[in-house]
Amino acid sequence: MFKAQEKALQDSLTASLTASQEALVLAKRKFAEQSEALKETGVQEISDGDRENQEDMQNETTKRIYEGFYCVVSSVQDLSEKAEIEEQQAKRQRKNADLPDEDTGDSALSSSRPAMQLFGQPGSTVS
Repeated sequence: MFKAQEKALQDSLTASLTASQEALVLAKRKFAEQSEALKETGVQEISDGDRENQEDMQNETTKRIYEGFYCVVSSVQDLSEKAEIEEQQAKRQRKNADLPDEDTGDSALSSSRPAMQLFGQPGSTVS
């Protein structure tokens, strides 16, 4: 049984090795073909004018990116300021609504909200 497993393992390794060697030979062929094709096309030189054009394009792109970031940052700042103003207004409205009116006193506040009603006065009885 051990010999059969060892033989099967050796056969699979041999098959794997053979397949890998074939793949290596194909890769070497493709590399050689591509190398020859590149040698035939020759060297492509870049002139100084092309380099200047590339630099100009990079500068333009940089300016566009900067303008985009500036626009985004200014928009976020505007929205932040507006949100702060609205938040302050909402807090003022809520504070004003929570304050009891001086004319009505605490009794009006406690009768309008059951959770705010007093538990009772000393000496009073519960019915």
